Amino acid sequence: MPPGNMPTEQDGVTVRISQKLVAVNAASSVLTHILNTLILIWLQPFLLHRVAIEEYALYPVVMAPMAFIPLISTVLTGGLGRYIVEARARGDDQRITDIVSSLFPVLAVAGTALLALGALFVWQIDRLLEIPPPFLADARLMAAVLVLGAALRIVAASFETGLYVQQKFLLINAVQFATQLLRLGLLLGLLVGIAPRVLYVVVATVGAESVNLLVTVFISRRLVPAITYRRRRFRRGIVKELVSFGSWTFVQQLSAAVTAGAIPIMLNRLSTALDVSCYYLGYLVLSQLRYLIAMATRPLEPPLVALYTWGNRAVLGRIYLRGGRYALWLGTLVAGPVIVYRRELITLYVGDTMQGAGTVMMILLFSVPFTFPNIMLGKLAPAMAEIRPLARQVAINQALVLLLSLVYVGVFDLGAVGAAAAYLSMVLAIHPVRMWVMGRRLAGVSLGQWLSDTIRPGLLPLVIGLPVWVWMHLVAAPSTWPALAACTLAGTVAFLAGLLAFCLSAEERRWLVDGVSRTWRPSASSSGPRSGSK
Repeated sequence: MPPGNMPTEQDGVTVRISQKLVAVNAASSVLTHILNTLILIWLQPFLLHRVAIEEYALYPVVMAPMAFIPLISTVLTGGLGRYIVEARARGDDQRITDIVSSLFPVLAVAGTALLALGALFVWQIDRLLEIPPPFLADARLMAAVLVLGAALRIVAASFETGLYVQQKFLLINAVQFATQLLRLGLLLGLLVGIAPRVLYVVVATVGAESVNLLVTVFISRRLVPAITYRRRRFRRGIVKELVSFGSWTFVQQLSAAVTAGAIPIMLNRLSTALDVSCYYLGYLVLSQLRYLIAMATRPLEPPLVALYTWGNRAVLGRIYLRGGRYALWLGTLVAGPVIVYRRELITLYVGDTMQGAGTVMMILLFSVPFTFPNIMLGKLAPAMAEIRPLARQVAINQALVLLLSLVYVGVFDLGAVGAAAAYLSMVLAIHPVRMWVMGRRLAGVSLGQWLSDTIRPGLLPLVIGLPVWVWMHLVAAPSTWPALAACTLAGTVAFLAGLLAFCLSAEERRWLVDGVSRTWRPSASSSGPRSGSK
């Protein structure tokens, strides 16, 4: 986070860059994501205990090709938010209208093409994926609903950036929170009221997201009137500029496509339905951690673009260091106990038959200390319009993951564990020598700064908390949810004590003291007027 409130004006252009605004927006993002995570936590055992494993495996298998649709649309929309924020920082509302007017016709054509390709995919889904015959009709319906929702989002993409540009993340998250409540209501109505079917999970999710999109577009256009379509404002050069940026963003996001798309398809073809399910379940913790951090740091994106536009590189460096430290704290606080208690967690959650998911979870979470301290690289690169070098390296990384997965799964028959090991092997081989260097270069910080400000304070709480988690595991051997919670809490207390005692900067301690003072001040004043007060 920025180390303090930045100026809110640059050359007369109002751009809000304040620590309080970012913190409030990030907190609202986290709360919204917590609700989504709770729904996921409830949904997995509910389905596993009520449907066949082949039907449960339908969801990750059918969702896998869908993961590539947002990537393809990223070619057109990847730079949309960034360039509109840049125009806003310069006070150029006409350029905002030009961007929207130039991109909308292209997006409309892309959405129509997606519907045509989606219809072909639905028709030939049994040839492209291994679908058990009893579930073929459900698979076709799931794919059709997903394609329809994706096409709608592509067509509307140019009109939903107003809340992002205005940094109305609290409002974004309020709408998203309401969307999750709607999704939960639909899930309960369909799964409990009608029948437990995986098909209804897709129907509820896409239905709620479609409502979210319509509400977001309506509010967005009210907040930023310049986000509108004018046929005569079409500019071919703007389309070329955005497509160039978006193409490299597309390559960068191949990471999500490989893990969420190609690997489940590979396991579907080369392994078993149990391996598909184990990988999907085991990957949930890491994917939810990443998504949580992405949501928490998303409010930083407009200020980062503005800071770069104004040439304030020193603050960008401080944000990089602090963001990596915070990501390490969150990542290791979750990864530590999950790795130690993985067997107990999986057994209590879904039963003994899915123990492979615990191994997958452990292997993937071993990557946290290597990837999370550099997590702000993904925010700095697009903000600084330096997406090309990052995208090239990501392409190399994911090609290596795919190659190793083919070897581990196809040759050595390691199934879901092999797919997880392929990802960890890439991280250990590539991140220290390539990704870390790239992050520090863009941020303009030295190796010594990064080690002292991010790595050491970021990992020290884990060093303190991990022995407690391991000791409690050996002594207590938890076999119930209350026992597991107690063991986890013991190590968490040690983790947080180490963080507070040894890892906070002077500025962070001052924030903490101020926050506690504000929390207690109302209760102190409510006891009555102090002696001598007027």
